[in-house]
Amino acid sequence: MRKLAQIIYLLFIKIKNITRRIFIEPIIKLSFGACGKKVRVGRRCSFSGKQNIFVGKCVSIGEETRILTTRARVIIKDFVMFHMVFL
Repeated sequence: MRKLAQIIYLLFIKIKNITRRIFIEPIIKLSFGACGKKVRVGRRCSFSGKQNIFVGKCVSIGEETRILTTRARVIIKDFVMFHMVFL
C-alpha cells in the first residue's frame, strides 16, 4: 500500500510540473517586455511591471524569486541564474 501511495504521489508531481511547463511558464514569458530562448521560471515567482522586464537567453529564474518594478527597466542579460539561498 505504501509503495502504491508513493507511485501515485510521484505521478501527481510529474503531471503538475508538466502542466506548469506547458501552460503557466509560456504565459509568464510572453508577458515580459522581451524573453530569449531557454528561459526557465521557477515556482512561486512573482513579478510586477512585467512589460519592463527584459530577459536574455539561457536564463534560470529560481523558485520564489521576486522582481518588482514600476517604470524602471530590469534587464537580465544572457547566461544568468537566480537561485534561492537558505541561511
